[in-house]
Amino acid sequence: MYRYQNKHYVLLSLLLGVSFEGQAADDGARAYQLAPVGTKMLTVHGIATRGNQSAAPGSAIRGSEIDVNVGVLQYTQVVDLAGHATAVFGVLPFGEVEATVELPRQSLSTSSSGLGDAQLGVAFGLIGSPALSVEEYVKHHPGFSLGILGKIFLPTGEYDSNKAVNLGTHRYAWQLGAPISYALGNSWLDPSLTTFELLPAVIFYSDNNSPYGARRKSQAPLYGGEAHITHNFASPFWMSADMLFWRGGETHTDGENDDNAQRSLSLGVTAGFTLSRSSSIKLTYGEAVDRNEDGVEGKLGRVIYSYLF
Repeated sequence: MYRYQNKHYVLLSLLLGVSFEGQAADDGARAYQLAPVGTKMLTVHGIATRGNQSAAPGSAIRGSEIDVNVGVLQYTQVVDLAGHATAVFGVLPFGEVEATVELPRQSLSTSSSGLGDAQLGVAFGLIGSPALSVEEYVKHHPGFSLGILGKIFLPTGEYDSNKAVNLGTHRYAWQLGAPISYALGNSWLDPSLTTFELLPAVIFYSDNNSPYGARRKSQAPLYGGEAHITHNFASPFWMSADMLFWRGGETHTDGENDDNAQRSLSLGVTAGFTLSRSSSIKLTYGEAVDRNEDGVEGKLGRVIYSYLF
């Protein structure tokens, strides 16, 4: 029998709702696994990317060199919704993006700093995610789970229509997903817990009515998602192999097709460490390994610190 006092390790390992998305970034391994009702977590992210995409999902630009350095504050709380565990979260990014964009007749250098587009989201545990107290959670036998994920990206970020690349997007976006997981272990406290995770998703975009060099820009939905295989190696340490894939997202500028549908595949690895009974850290490295000429390219490094209270 695993001891009740180990609950802090488990909750910190799950790192609920890691929601900020940038180049080659995903929501993260163990992002939507079951946690007890009443769990509250404050998370700080540090993200650096080098490639051809700005801070927003679906914003890859052919022939560009873009450096993104951002921090992200996130609050997550697990509540009981009709007997199902449900994670509610809010995200506020901030930082800087610097870019060089090659246009047909000129090369532009630009930068943007300040707040990024805030996000609000909810992950509802549809199957295999009952609303549990801590005592019930410790005894719960994991297995298959299926959830429903919804996010809204708000146009709160720094934006200037005279710049080709911005930290904000000047538009709304909505993401729908279905977190799927299968866990092998006697409980979430099992020191040899292994999970197989899949998150198919689609992102829809509203129009930008003040884009750079035009009157209106629209974007087709972006389809894809992420997959992870995770394993506990010791009580304070776990690792995962990560995959991220996207397809679609073609844009139209003033009604003209830009012929820039994206296709990209990124691979990465994540390591999680418990620092104390109330804090943990997670490190991720990712890199694009296959793409078309309009897909995401480049590398990502991410550090996530979480505090449980």
